[in-house]
Amino acid sequence: MNGLSKQSLAPPPFHDGEKAIQSRLGVRERVAQIGARFIRRFLPDQHRDFYANLGHIYVAALDKTGAPWASLFPGKPGFITSPSDRGIEIHAPLPHGDALDGQLKTGCKIALLGIDLATRRRNRLNGLISNKTDNRITIDAEQSFGNCPKYIQRRQLEITPPARPTQPIEERDHLPSDLQALITQADIFFIASRSQDMDIRHENGLDISHRGGPPGFVTVVNPQTLTFEDFPGNNFFNTLGNIQSDRRVGLLFLDFTKNRLIQITAWASILWEAENRTIQLDLKRILINPNITLTQTPLEKAK
Repeated sequence: MNGLSKQSLAPPPFHDGEKAIQSRLGVRERVAQIGARFIRRFLPDQHRDFYANLGHIYVAALDKTGAPWASLFPGKPGFITSPSDRGIEIHAPLPHGDALDGQLKTGCKIALLGIDLATRRRNRLNGLISNKTDNRITIDAEQSFGNCPKYIQRRQLEITPPARPTQPIEERDHLPSDLQALITQADIFFIASRSQDMDIRHENGLDISHRGGPPGFVTVVNPQTLTFEDFPGNNFFNTLGNIQSDRRVGLLFLDFTKNRLIQITAWASILWEAENRTIQLDLKRILINPNITLTQTPLEKAK
């Protein structure tokens, strides 16, 4: 089956929340044409090769309450395989104590973001878990597409489970001072989101996206509230469209200094202003996970 006939099997790529944002900003007709061409239900060979060379991959899934969480699978190049262009397999467990540990089951929706910060390449895969064992997850593709390299701060990043014994997870309902400082200095984080009707509309509605900018692009308003400016991107508005539909989101920050993953659930609101859009995040749960090793090497900033 050639690429064109495969593409004809794909469902409409955008749900009502995404289309509402696209219409508000005057890009719906143009983006509908682009989405029909570039959002596929199979993986191009270059995407399959890209995932196979990654040393980690970011993930979004739902907990038992339906709230989305953002996390990652750490590994080494080769831990992701693609037996066919219909999906991938991940041969690694989540970090010990992760918010999604025990939530990834056969039949569950899942969203993946592969990103190589050194080359600024990133590709997305939204799909369904068709098989799950202790150290392998098989994912069938429902939406596969690439993203532009905007706002990616270049660095060489390695993420591995630690050699030391597992550490306890700390839970908070507000940001302590050290996490406030971490977030105000961050130039990268990840956001998981969902649509309200994703359980009805089988083909889409769960997403994980990268957000990047200069240090300070995320503002700590108070220990329970964050804001960040939504910079222009590919105009698909996957994240904003999900927020339009369902305000529940998950955040993931990387603490390179103390080797920690900061997982947060929040309520998101879109604050519409004259020249830009700001997302306000009212925090619900904060999990601080030290069961990870983060090694980064800054690279010359890409133009």
